[in-house]
Amino acid sequence: MTDIALRGAAGKLDGDADSRMRKVLRLEFIGRYAMTAGAILCFVACVIFTAQANRILDRHDDHRNTAQVTATLLNVLANVHTMEYGAGAYLSTGNESRLAPFHQGSLELRKNLSWLATLFPDEDAAGVTLVTRLQTLARGREQELLAAIGRQRADSGDDARTAPELLAQARQDGIEAVVFELSTLQQQRREQADARTSAAVQSAKTAFLAWISLLLAVFCLAFQYSSRAGRLLKTAAQRLAEEATHDPLTRLPNRRYLQDWLRKAIARSIRSHEPLTAMFIDLDGFSDINNTLGHEAGDDALVWAARTIQSQIRSADFLARLGGDEFVIICCGPTLGQIEHLAQRLLAAFAGARPFGRLEAGALGLSIGIAQMPADAPDADALLKRADLAMYEAKRAGKRCFRVAG
Repeated sequence: MTDIALRGAAGKLDGDADSRMRKVLRLEFIGRYAMTAGAILCFVACVIFTAQANRILDRHDDHRNTAQVTATLLNVLANVHTMEYGAGAYLSTGNESRLAPFHQGSLELRKNLSWLATLFPDEDAAGVTLVTRLQTLARGREQELLAAIGRQRADSGDDARTAPELLAQARQDGIEAVVFELSTLQQQRREQADARTSAAVQSAKTAFLAWISLLLAVFCLAFQYSSRAGRLLKTAAQRLAEEATHDPLTRLPNRRYLQDWLRKAIARSIRSHEPLTAMFIDLDGFSDINNTLGHEAGDDALVWAARTIQSQIRSADFLARLGGDEFVIICCGPTLGQIEHLAQRLLAAFAGARPFGRLEAGALGLSIGIAQMPADAPDADALLKRADLAMYEAKRAGKRCFRVAG
């Protein structure tokens, strides 16, 4: 409901209802802004968590890069040893077919050295320096082996004796030392990345818990105020609806409600082919009570009369107060004989009853007019008018009785 509609409804109520509606507006205002704050918190949280997720993904990329560097370094060492094995086998036997491992290791070495260079950005000065040293040493070792192979092919004669020396030289040329330095550097960076990842994850957890707590608090506040506003609004709406359709004294349906209900009852009666009967009731002796004992006693008498009539009819029957001391009962289904029996019960209920202490037994009585709706003339106003006329016939007949419309 909009604020304008709420203010319009508030203007129709008395002072207490007007205060209630102002409270509804205030509670709805708080609830609305609490919901807005919750939406803003959701947006801010999305931005924060996106940044935290990117930080964690960056750390994941660092781990992947470290793993690739480690694997490539191992491949470089394996390539160097493969070349040395192939060269040593050829130098020992002079068999050209034994050079296949050398050529394969040389090809893989160049690929791995090139790939290793791409894993270190230019701003990583320490890493780039170590990679450059490793490339120089590995390619230098490759050239030494190629020179030894060339001398063997030229029948230098003493190269066969240098095969063990070649393997010893491989351990001394610094390749493994550089690989170790690079591995150590990567290990340090992995530990640093782990620490940053742990910090980012912990920060994300803390931010998430804080955000969830704050968001729950905001939405609980919004829900609380909105619920309170809804309850107050529902109460005000029910009161407005009841005031529009019910008598404020007896809480019975009023004339407006009767008209609406009777139209629907006529439609049901036509569909079900059941008789529809109206009983028009006027209180006998009410004017004397009102004039002698005052309006409060008259109101008490009306409330007692409404309750007494209600106690005698079925739950399916409809009882309304038209105003003053006039009541109407609408019955759908009972035959005329059953309706006359109901009228007799009502008369008996009032005949010996004492509404309250200051009144004598039988101070209130009933004049009842009964009319059944003709099947060929379903008209609500005509039905009530015929019942009203029958009630006046009962009045003229001496009151405290009932008459059936002809």
